[in-house]
Amino acid sequence: MPSLLRPTKDPEIVALGVLALRSFARGTSPATPFEVDITRTLKDLGVSPVIARKLVANFDKRSPSVRRRVFGPLGLSDAQLPANIQRGSKVPDPLARRAVLTPGVLPLPKIFGDGGIQLPGEQILAPERYDIRFQGMHCVDETGPDFIGSDEIYIITSAVHIKPDGTNVITTVRHPLTQDGASTYGNVDSHETRIGPVASCWSAKVADTSEGMSISTVVMEHDEGDPNAYHDQVDAVVKLAIGIVTYLYPPAGAFLALIEASGLITDFFNWILGTGDDEIGTVTTILKLSELEIYSRTRLADFSPLRDGQHVSTGLRHHFLAPVNDNDYFVGFRVTRDPVAPLFPLPPVD
Repeated sequence: MPSLLRPTKDPEIVALGVLALRSFARGTSPATPFEVDITRTLKDLGVSPVIARKLVANFDKRSPSVRRRVFGPLGLSDAQLPANIQRGSKVPDPLARRAVLTPGVLPLPKIFGDGGIQLPGEQILAPERYDIRFQGMHCVDETGPDFIGSDEIYIITSAVHIKPDGTNVITTVRHPLTQDGASTYGNVDSHETRIGPVASCWSAKVADTSEGMSISTVVMEHDEGDPNAYHDQVDAVVKLAIGIVTYLYPPAGAFLALIEASGLITDFFNWILGTGDDEIGTVTTILKLSELEIYSRTRLADFSPLRDGQHVSTGLRHHFLAPVNDNDYFVGFRVTRDPVAPLFPLPPVD
């Protein structure tokens, strides 16, 4: 049975994306410049037509009346792509361009606000590469009543950066990643934590990263679907969203493209992700290079949520968290840099 639908932020782009995906899945010759571009992008990024057909089939399982209500005529299975979809035709939200860190020597940044600490004249070797590692997850509230049964959880992360030449790089990983292959976290109840196995979600050279990166975190409850198939579907959906954004929005910077794609990724998950397993929730986190630098030189924090009015340590050590499904689940990540640099000093204690 199809999962419940959440509000769609941009129905027009979702409908156009599904139609382009439908064309790619059929293997027919693209008839419009938009189809040509999206087909080339999906091929270049290694999306399988088999997975594309599964995603289109998931969309077609939705009630035609619901699809027509949300998307208009473009939501029907026999709809045709308009011929006049212009490159760069969408207007993005205003966003100031961010400075890009480049290899070399950088001054130690000031990170604690106007009254913060900065060591005068200290120079550090700028990062050549950043890495983001999955640390584990914490369940605040399992799905359904606690007395019915436990959750069986797996997590899919899909990280994106765009190279200076416009090339999209997507890395999709399923967790927990064990020596025997990806597994699940079984018997997860409310207020329980699962640590590791620690696994790299994303790694890139600074010189190959335009302005920043994004990482989409999808928490799934295993029921009857194939978790490995969901990995492939999530991977394809993220690649579709990035391809559409880089076509429809003017070339105002890679970081802007990541921001525009973040909401679209959630919309696509909502409409075309398979339904054998339940998607508990999805969140996309976007980090500038400067934020990656700050995290990589900051001590890990312990996730200590409130329980019965008290902060309870979970042992989930992290630099940043991805809160999923209105904070029912938290997924922790760590950022490292190469070469390693000294940690920032702690702020003074009043």
